[in-house]
Amino acid sequence: MNVRRLQRASVAATAALAVVLTGSGLALAAPPNRTPTPVITSSPAATTNSTSASFSFTDTNVSAVFSCSRDGVAYAVCTSPVTYTGLAAGSHQFSVKATAPGLKGSSTVTKSWTIDLTAPNVPTVSQPATPTKNTSASISFSSSSTDIQSYLCSIDGAADIACTSPKSVTVAEGYHTFAVKAVDKATNVSAAKTVAWVVDLSTPQPVISSGPPTVTSATSAGFTFDSTEPGVTFSCSIDSTTTYTACSPPKAYSSLAIGTHTVRVRATDAAGNVATSDPYTWKIQAVAPISLTWSNSGALPSSVTTETDGTFDFTATGQTTLACRLDGVDEPTCTSPGLVSGLADGAHTYTLVADSGLASEVQLRFAWTVDTVAPDAPTVTGPTGIVASPDADITVTPASVSDVIDCELDSVSIDCSAPFTASGLADGAHTFSAIASDEAGNAAESDLNWTVDTTGPQPSVTAPGSLSGSVKVEFDEDATGVSSDSVYLTTDTAALVTTTMTCFTSADASTPCDASDIARVDLTPDTRLLLGGYYSVSVNPASAATVVDGLGNVSGATTDAFRAATTVDESSTALSYSWRKV
Repeated sequence: MNVRRLQRASVAATAALAVVLTGSGLALAAPPNRTPTPVITSSPAATTNSTSASFSFTDTNVSAVFSCSRDGVAYAVCTSPVTYTGLAAGSHQFSVKATAPGLKGSSTVTKSWTIDLTAPNVPTVSQPATPTKNTSASISFSSSSTDIQSYLCSIDGAADIACTSPKSVTVAEGYHTFAVKAVDKATNVSAAKTVAWVVDLSTPQPVISSGPPTVTSATSAGFTFDSTEPGVTFSCSIDSTTTYTACSPPKAYSSLAIGTHTVRVRATDAAGNVATSDPYTWKIQAVAPISLTWSNSGALPSSVTTETDGTFDFTATGQTTLACRLDGVDEPTCTSPGLVSGLADGAHTYTLVADSGLASEVQLRFAWTVDTVAPDAPTVTGPTGIVASPDADITVTPASVSDVIDCELDSVSIDCSAPFTASGLADGAHTFSAIASDEAGNAAESDLNWTVDTTGPQPSVTAPGSLSGSVKVEFDEDATGVSSDSVYLTTDTAALVTTTMTCFTSADASTPCDASDIARVDLTPDTRLLLGGYYSVSVNPASAATVVDGLGNVSGATTDAFRAATTVDESSTALSYSWRKV
């Protein structure tokens, strides 16, 4: 009792002292908190894709002893920091509390977080116009996933950079790709969605190959024309520089009036680039004493050709003189057919000139282009070697915007104008071919070869030829993960047979069984098999499915049964002889 009175007196005296000192204008610090107050100072992000988590914590009471719990398990004494590994996807909670000698335990401090290992959905990306003559494009993108934090963009295979939709890009002439990946709050990154387009700034220059003589009495005229760029559309104008109507070669005009006429051809490519040919001018008069015609138009060169020779059959009447000119230079002779050979690449013109230099001069010309240079082969990117996926994303990049690209997958024609995805390919070898061709027919090819392998190494079992022989397990491709847990021998009652395991490569060389190039496994029983006994070899049981190939394809669970030899030779060591004394 005296002790209790003394304690109460001490408390009262302390309180009185506090009052006196406060009344005199002095201030005392409040008594320290007698209960531990743990604080978590570092922890994982609220959403993360890390399967590890580390927590740091502290307390103002240096004597505090901490206890930790994760996901509701029993508390255990811990020290800062605490690290957990191998955590599963989903929600988790970390709790910590503290005690100190002689003090009341603290309240519990918790921290919750979520492990998200699922990549977001592939974004949807708007397709720029292609081909186009605009060097700028605005590309929009989005993802159907609800937890998207940001996006990563890449132009023409460059490093990913953070971006927002819409993304404005400015590029040069040529083939371009734009790839977008979505990043969720756990920093998981989606697969990329790629769009491709072509910026074409080249003008498709049209050339009028042939037309009427420069002076004629015919009131009709026919024209052939072409462009060095494939895939263009044409429009024609006669006696006007502004009025053009759609046309295609050959173009014929009739019922023309006497007088001078001019034809122009305009070419427009798919990107909207426009160019106009040089004018073709001729005169119609009542009487034309000179007549020049191509007598075999089918023998004339193609407007764009790889041929370096040319044949020009013609008929000429009424002229005083006649000259044949190749590219403005008179040929030594001028008789039909006119023959030219050994032409260099480039534009050429063959012209018949009647009465050169006279008032009655008449010309008939034919223009064409020789092109013997093959285009550069396109660049093809996609899978190579042996892959485990039956799907393949393939991108074809033409070396020139004017090239025509034809593609084949395993000899079947496909459309490869945009990044191409092949799905559900069968196991085995595959070839993707991209062929670039120009207007003259020159071609260059790029091939992509790979092999799809979605099947694990398949085992086959060969029973031993004797009671003391080895059971052979052969794989149809190199395997790894071979061990006594994944390949073993049992009796018909599922009793494990103790064996010595020896592994071999495809070259039949002995190798450690933990190697990555196992082609065969020999299981040699430590004791002889029972005569006529039943046995089973198990490969990749569900409890230890570790046998895989180099791509990670798992060998299917296999159990092959066999029966040991039912007869033995009398000299076999499997026989033993004994007798007794009588």
